[in-house]
Amino acid sequence: MDSGRKRAFKDELYDQFARMGKAFSSASRLELIDLMAQRERTVDELAEETDMSVANTSRHLRVLKKERLVRRRKEGTRAYYRL
Repeated sequence: MDSGRKRAFKDELYDQFARMGKAFSSASRLELIDLMAQRERTVDELAEETDMSVANTSRHLRVLKKERLVRRRKEGTRAYYRL
């Protein structure tokens, strides 16, 4: 691998690490991850168990989903999240 390609690879790798670090930098998101590690949950369940609003919980889940740390499946009007 030439030095230019090697540099581009490293830059991309470090950028990915930084984005994941940002996703893990919130205590609220870490709590959501802990709950989803136990079992799949709906947004409402996660909000209730963390004492966060549904809107705030959804915002945190979007960050985690964007970094591919959680998966979502829809069932009717409900969205279920899991690791």
